Amino acid sequence: MRTHLACDAAGAFTFVGAAALLQDEPLRDRLLLAAIGLSELAVIAMSDREAPREGWRMASPRGS
Repeated sequence: MRTHLACDAAGAFTFVGAAALLQDEPLRDRLLLAAIGLSELAVIAMSDREAPREGWRMASPRGS
């Protein structure tokens, strides 16, 4: 799970970095990129970093 969150964080920082570096783009577009990146970082910060516990199972498609 930590590797997955690290990959998500890299993507989020890409959005924030793009917002900072794309100086020629309209401010509205740059703010949107920054908001997307910061929102992703907030979700990552609230995520459980531990792998699912042993015994945890996904529900079967049939519900049985």
